[in-house]
Amino acid sequence: MDNSSSDTILIIDDTADNISLLTKLLEKNHFKVAAANNAKDGLKIAEKLQPNLILMDIMMPEIDGYQACVKLKDQSSTQSIPVIFVSAKSSIEDIIKAFQSGGVDYINKPFFEDEIIARINTQIKIQNLNNNLIESRNKALEASQAKSNFLANMSHELRTPMHGILSFARMGINRYENLTPEEHLKYYSTIKISADRLMKQINNLLDLAKLEAGKMEMEFINANFMKVVDQCVKEQEARLQELEIEIKRTSTLKNEIFTFDVTRIAQVITNLLSNAIKFTDKIKVINIDVLLEEQGQHQFVTLSIKNYGANIPEKELAIVFEKFKQSSEQINYADGTGLGLAICKEIIQAHNGKIWLDNHHDHGGGIIASFMIKVA
Repeated sequence: MDNSSSDTILIIDDTADNISLLTKLLEKNHFKVAAANNAKDGLKIAEKLQPNLILMDIMMPEIDGYQACVKLKDQSSTQSIPVIFVSAKSSIEDIIKAFQSGGVDYINKPFFEDEIIARINTQIKIQNLNNNLIESRNKALEASQAKSNFLANMSHELRTPMHGILSFARMGINRYENLTPEEHLKYYSTIKISADRLMKQINNLLDLAKLEAGKMEMEFINANFMKVVDQCVKEQEARLQELEIEIKRTSTLKNEIFTFDVTRIAQVITNLLSNAIKFTDKIKVINIDVLLEEQGQHQFVTLSIKNYGANIPEKELAIVFEKFKQSSEQINYADGTGLGLAICKEIIQAHNGKIWLDNHHDHGGGIIASFMIKVA
């Protein structure tokens, strides 16, 4: 059996010949090897190196193998490292004590080479399975917590606009005879704003359902990419004017026609632009850059939207594209469900592309949201 070069075995034995013999055997079987000739040094190496497994002698001065194993199991940083005792002591009492101190296996000296390699491989396989189970459990707990947070947040996201619709409709009904035309307009405008917000959340939920069912359908047609970008910006004009945000555009595209799903790509652009507007709080400028480039025999369009606001922790730049996830730095700035970017990612992947976020530090910082799709 060929072992991964990442599998490291630590030998703790006070006899140089034993260390030499085991080292040659382990290296012949493609393991990395570290060694200590006393338990005190072995404990320090184990904590620093984090080996996949430890081969432990019992009879050593100052700290014997039993005591060393107990110390390993008492420390959170080393307690999960499996320890196999390799010793000339062969009484049942010695073997029981080895297991009671935390050992996972016991091999008598002199040992058979095939036997010790088989036992090591078995324990590493068990350790890997345990690690995978722990990782899966943590991911399941994390997903469950994220979904619980999402459901609580979605309840708020649906109830808030619905309360607005019902409240202003009720007020309009109760006071309609005494309302001026301006007050009627105010009530209807507020109801529309709340209804638009509610419809957006409902559409996100419907898209999520399609996404999870694998039924996110695309309708690819020939269209002018820059006209789609211009239309998305135009739809945000009122909001941009209200917040006094200027859009600056650069592009290497002119009037090229490409094949893509216009509605879905517009959805992505609108989502990224909306986020850029939402989190702009330093310089009232948003840069939109569109680049056409060739990679091999194919052409790709890259669109980037740069705002000036809060950065996102580097470790969160990728997870915000997962369902129900939001940046810890931005989650308190505005309402959100953690669905928008996950849906964007699905759309871009259907276009043989990729989507990503970068921090920048120009004029105090901000985010560059980008996507690339294959167009020819």
